[in-house]
Amino acid sequence: MVADKTELRAKMRRFLRAIDPQIKRSWDEAIGKNLAQFLKNRKGPLGVYAPFGDEVDWTKGEWHKEMSLLFPEIESESEMSFHSASLQQLVTKVVFGFKLKMPPQNPGQSPVVPAVVVVPGLAFSKTGARLGRGRGYFDRYLAKHRPVAVGVAYEGQLVEDLPADPTDWPMNFVVTEKSIYDCASERNRLRRMP
Repeated sequence: MVADKTELRAKMRRFLRAIDPQIKRSWDEAIGKNLAQFLKNRKGPLGVYAPFGDEVDWTKGEWHKEMSLLFPEIESESEMSFHSASLQQLVTKVVFGFKLKMPPQNPGQSPVVPAVVVVPGLAFSKTGARLGRGRGYFDRYLAKHRPVAVGVAYEGQLVEDLPADPTDWPMNFVVTEKSIYDCASERNRLRRMP
């Protein structure tokens, strides 16, 4: 299984590197529009992430400008929490050798549990399986707090059969530039098949 995941991560990284920047921007904008449509009737705090490198850049477009956003903060080797911040308030922190954008330190501010979390990944299936970057932060957080998990990806990151471990937390939905996939419905559909 580890070899399968390693091979798939390498394949997806090649796919992401090959995307023309103008096409990526148009896909990011389309994903933003689909996210806005998905979130239109949802209530509660929204957990997001600061796009890093080749990740879907959900910040394109205006859809989120009036929303209250929560960003993850890496607290330890295994834990993260979400804190209120705007994109402009994020500060760069070095975590595991990577420069990541996170909420600024605010000693009086308690973590907030989002109702919905937008989750990055290298690959997803329509049934909600997700291949992350390998550290498990989102999987552990989702398993502990159980918000609505919404994966964001390009259609080219969707795969039919995705290797999953028991600790890999499934997405409730996956949003791409073309569609919004209801993963629970897809899992139920597959269970009913003969």
